[in-house]
This record gives sequence, C-alpha cells and structure tokens, in this order.
Amino acid sequence: MTSDIFTFMDCFMGGFSVLELGMWTASVVWPIYSVLMSTFWYGNSWVEIMLFEGAMGFSSSFPIGAKKFGGLVHLNFSLLYFLLAVNLAGVLAYSYPVNCHYALTLGFSFPFWFATVSLNFNKNWWMFFISHVEGDMGIAVVAMLVASQWFSLLVRPFTLSMRMSTNLFMGKLLVNLTFYMAEEFIFPFMDFWGLSSIVMFFMGTALYVIEGCLASLQSMIFVGLLSFYCEEAQFKL
Repeated sequence: MTSDIFTFMDCFMGGFSVLELGMWTASVVWPIYSVLMSTFWYGNSWVEIMLFEGAMGFSSSFPIGAKKFGGLVHLNFSLLYFLLAVNLAGVLAYSYPVNCHYALTLGFSFPFWFATVSLNFNKNWWMFFISHVEGDMGIAVVAMLVASQWFSLLVRPFTLSMRMSTNLFMGKLLVNLTFYMAEEFIFPFMDFWGLSSIVMFFMGTALYVIEGCLASLQSMIFVGLLSFYCEEAQFKL
C-alpha cells in the first residue's frame, strides 16, 4: 500500500480475493439480479412498483412554485435516477476516479443552473436590485446585500458539483481507510481464515451499502436544490 492518499485507492492490477465478495455482491450482483428477475412476472414487479411509487412521491413533494414550468417534474425525476446511477457506478471497483466524477457533475451543474436563471429571467435588470432594497437600509448595507446575493447566485454551479463529489469522495475514503484498518488490526488476531473472511465480508458489505445510501442522498440533494432554485425565481417582477 502506497502512502499517497490519491494513489492507494487505485485498483489497477489489484486482483480478486474473498474479501471483495461483499463489495461485488452489494454493488453489482444484487442490483442486476433484482432487475433481471422482474421480467419473469406478468404483473408489476417490486422494482417497477418502487419506481412508480417513487415517481408519485417525487411529484407530490415537488415544490408548488416550481411546478409552473411544464415538464420540470419529469426532467428532475429523470435527472435523479441518472445521477443515482452515476453515483453508484462511482462506488464500484475499477470505476472512474473522483476528478472525473467532479467534471461530470460540474458539466450538469452549469446547464441546469443556467436554465434556472433563464426561466426566471427579467429584461428589467434594475428590478433585481430593487427587490433587495428596503427603505430603512443604508447605502453600504444595500451594496453588501446585493453583492452577497450576486455572489451566491454565481457560485451555485460550483457548490452543486463540489457538494456531491466531495461527500462521495469522503465516503469512499472512509470505506477504504476503515477496511485497511480492519485488515491490519482484526485479521492478524484471528486464528481461523474462515472466521476472518466472514467478518470482513459482512463488514465490506455494510460499508458499501452505507456508501450506496450516501450516493442516493446526494442525488436527492442535488435535484432538491435545483427544484428550490426554480421556485426561488431570482429575476421576477
């Protein structure tokens, strides 16, 4: 194991062992099995039922102010599942590195952020400044308030991408560090190879399930913030 924090996560020329069964079972075998088995039933499978219920719940919990834009609910729901697939793919071994994930999410953040600004665009730019001005405020306070609003508006695409990529990177780093520490401190004190393999199997499965839940949560936060930005309507009369 190298001492570089960015190179020890590289799985190139890694090989395969019993300790990796938990990761592959939780991230590859079970999702593929659940999707393939859904085609052998005449009625709706539990996968399709979960998708339908998720779509209905997402539509009912969508902000009312953002529903004024036609098709926005369907677009954000599709984006949610796409980001979920991308985040779960980043958990797998031999997948793309963290910097590629950041570039991909940043590429999605910019067009969607620009779309939220364009949907609420107002040709009268002075109305944006007037909306933040109150009668009892001084000139310096008004200038600082307007500057902070513009700064928060301009950094939104970067914060959207960095929030998702950084949290997933920290989750993956925690999984690797925990696994290496368990291998160094637990494995040498076990007398039986079978017992240590079982312990490491369940530990790896639990860690990667937690990482999958974190990836799902970050996808929901990304789409939820986009919905909030559409509802906020910065440029409006």
